[in-house]
Amino acid sequence: MAHRQPLASHLHGAFRLIARPYGKSGLWPSVEAGQRTVSNHTNITISGLTPFTVYTFRVVAINALGHSRPSTVSYPVNTQRERPGTAPNLTFARNRSSTSIEVGWEPPANYTLHGEFTGYRLTYRPVEPSRTPGTVTEVDLHDIWLRADIKADIYLQASHEPG
Repeated sequence: MAHRQPLASHLHGAFRLIARPYGKSGLWPSVEAGQRTVSNHTNITISGLTPFTVYTFRVVAINALGHSRPSTVSYPVNTQRERPGTAPNLTFARNRSSTSIEVGWEPPANYTLHGEFTGYRLTYRPVEPSRTPGTVTEVDLHDIWLRADIKADIYLQASHEPG
C-alpha cells in the first residue's frame, strides 16, 4: 500500500485567514487584510485581537493567479479574558462623619473591561504627617470604616472573575 501525503503538502500556494468580530454587520474585511500562512500550512495563530471578544473566520486559498472564494464562516470563537485595561477615575473623597468617608469615581469605559464586570476593589491606608504610611488594606466597598481624623491614600480598581 502506497503512503499518501496530506493534500496540503501538494499545494503550491498559501492561505489567508480573515477575522471579523461576531455579529458585526456589513462587508467582511478584504482578502488582502487577512493574515497569510507560511507557504501551504493549514493552520495559523492570529494575534492582536481584542480580549473577551467573539470572532468568526473565513479562509481563502492563494496561488500565483489569485485567490479562491472565501470559505463558509467558522463557528464563533471567544478570545480569553484579561484584567481591566484602565482604572476607574477617582473624582472625590470626603468625610461624611467621624467614622466614614465617601469616595466617588467614574467607571472605566466598557471596552476596557476585557471580561464580565463584577465590581470594584477599594484599597486604602492611613497616612499621617511625619510618619511612615500605614498598612495597605483591601476592602469591599460596604466595609469601609476610616476615622475622619486620619488622612488616607485611596486606590480603586475594576475587577472581574479570573479566567
